[in-house]
Amino acid sequence: MRFSYLKKTVFNYVFAILVLSVFVIAMPSLANAEEADATEVAQEDIHTIVNMKPIVVPLLARDGDPQIVTLIIAIEVPDRSTEQLVMDQRIRLADAYLTDMYGALDNRRIVKNGFINVRLLKSRLNKITKKVLGEEIASNIMIKAIQQRKV
Repeated sequence: MRFSYLKKTVFNYVFAILVLSVFVIAMPSLANAEEADATEVAQEDIHTIVNMKPIVVPLLARDGDPQIVTLIIAIEVPDRSTEQLVMDQRIRLADAYLTDMYGALDNRRIVKNGFINVRLLKSRLNKITKKVLGEEIASNIMIKAIQQRKV
């Protein structure tokens, strides 16, 4: 009876070692497959970010204190080739943003009780960006920071 128990124990250890060795041998190929899938997904979703210089706009509200509004935005473009085009057009974009915001920030819909409605402002900036650059070039605009300072 003792011999039978010893056989079972040895068999279990050998079986466990075989199973572990199969996993050890198979793991590098599984890891490579996961890396390849992650690389494919990353290549499909590559978007480039173009950072703009800060835009400073004075806000002379009718019913509040005068303020200085500073915006820091970034533009998301589909690939690196369009990144250079956006870099070349940054001055035109800044001009379009400033021209629009001088009138828009005085609008009661965008500035209410002295605070900027970020959702409406972002929507406006997206429209301006697509008008200046074109629909297919700029996929999104991101507002990185807004600072309002009373003067």
